[in-house]
Amino acid sequence: MTNINTVNILGTQGVQGVQGLQGTSAQGIQGIQGIQGTVGTNGSQGIQGISGIQGPSISIIRTGGFLMSHSINYGAGVSGALIANRLYLIPFRPAVNIPYTALGINVLTLIAGSLARVLIYSDSNASPSTKLYESTDLNCATAGVKSVTVSGTFLAGTTYWLGLYSNLNPSVSFLNVIAIPTVRLTTTTPLTYVFTTTTFGSAPSTITSTSPGTGSTPYIGITT
Repeated sequence: MTNINTVNILGTQGVQGVQGLQGTSAQGIQGIQGIQGTVGTNGSQGIQGISGIQGPSISIIRTGGFLMSHSINYGAGVSGALIANRLYLIPFRPAVNIPYTALGINVLTLIAGSLARVLIYSDSNASPSTKLYESTDLNCATAGVKSVTVSGTFLAGTTYWLGLYSNLNPSVSFLNVIAIPTVRLTTTTPLTYVFTTTTFGSAPSTITSTSPGTGSTPYIGITT
């Protein structure tokens, strides 16, 4: 018996398919950048305003514990007799704050039974207005400095009116006219103070009318 050998025939390997071409993707075109605006220029600096003119300031001179309150110049003191029941009112505008502890006058020629009081009034439109302070009686029956203890502060740049009146006519220290500022002018006469007539011991709480005064004024001392 003849043996038949079986030959296994290998199948032919299939051909690998061709790889497809990768498609080309067009890259998008980048947009054009906008043009930057022009930088604005800085505005011009404003012109600085002109400074105001400083008003005149009143000199303050210490003399024996007092301040010569309303003098603006040197001048030897003089003696003057007070007119009974005349309330002398003298403007005072300090250049700096002045804390005070006493007010007073200097009696030169005594009169028995004579009394005096010192006062402070506020200002309104360059005239004395409201009473801020009135002292107790100062005894002018003896010579020398007469003062009353009182505490307060005169404020810089504020106008006050210092007052003095008496029941009789004692002579007290006055400031020389050359050391006193002018209050105002009446025609051609410079005024150095104003006054009103009132019974001693009843000074008005509000000054409503005054008369002009000229010449030297009573010295009202301020103790600091």
